[in-house]
Amino acid sequence: MKTFHATILSAAMLAAAAGAAGSAQAQSAADFYKNKQMSIIVSTGSGGGYDTLARALARYLPKYIPGNPTFVVQNMPGGGHMLAANYMYNVAAKDGSIISALNQNVPSHQVLDGNGVRYDAGKFIWLGRFTESNPVMALWHTAPVNTIEEAMKTEIIIGATGDGSSSYRYTTALNSVLGTKFKIIKGYKTVPELLVAMERGEIQGRAGGLSAYEDSNPEWITDKKIKFLVQIGTSRDADMKDVPLWTEIAKTEEQRQILNLVASPTNLGRPVNTPPGVPADRVAILRKALEETVKDQHFIEEGKKLAFETEFRDWQETTKIVAETMQASPDVVAKAQVAMK
Repeated sequence: MKTFHATILSAAMLAAAAGAAGSAQAQSAADFYKNKQMSIIVSTGSGGGYDTLARALARYLPKYIPGNPTFVVQNMPGGGHMLAANYMYNVAAKDGSIISALNQNVPSHQVLDGNGVRYDAGKFIWLGRFTESNPVMALWHTAPVNTIEEAMKTEIIIGATGDGSSSYRYTTALNSVLGTKFKIIKGYKTVPELLVAMERGEIQGRAGGLSAYEDSNPEWITDKKIKFLVQIGTSRDADMKDVPLWTEIAKTEEQRQILNLVASPTNLGRPVNTPPGVPADRVAILRKALEETVKDQHFIEEGKKLAFETEFRDWQETTKIVAETMQASPDVVAKAQVAMK
């Protein structure tokens, strides 16, 4: 009987200790964020969709993180988004004080190219993603071609940032797989710089997100100052029903598979993540805060006012999309790599 009571007492003590430990852990996470100054790293320069979204998150996220922290947005453009991705993986504090809005190409660039990559996209902790419309190949209205077929016969100058950027990767894929004759001029630091270059006539077009025009220069669309040759994705965007998908122009199944892999970033939208190694309780707080923020009516209204995307998908779906890209068939990856070069 004595042994029985001792066993019961020991079990009770263990249970109480475990409960106290769990409570302490939760409390420690809340204490960690008390009056904390946090950072959002953006892999683009100021202006444009990623930056606008990050600055809105900086205003609304603190409301849903215990401890009333504040956020500072840090723009870290460079290397086709590799500078920010490498920083987040190798340098950023892994304590839950730093999150990032990285370009959607970060996982696929690792798989298809690897130039400048010093991270493992599969090991980032993904918090969720904001969806957006398909990227497009857009040309200034004075460019001497009106269809993608005509671009297979006439050279057009396209601007790009770095090797890991969508502006470079999508244009390269169009040239390699479909046979277009786009001449790529690299070295622009930000999307706004590319748009200015288009308007000045330094370049004749750009491949990338439609939102860049909707956010900064919507009159370019309404006044037909730009024309869309092709959209990049797995299904036609509802706002561009008359613009063909690049997979629809492909002549073989192999070409379609390659282009689908290259287009995988469109499924990722605008993701938000934090470095590997952040304690699980703090990750849970960040994920919950993000999910609460996107339900905030003021955040939604600001999204409409500033024209940034507020449609949100949770961390499970985001992580799955990244995993599918990282686990793509070696045969398709090899063929896509050849096409990209």
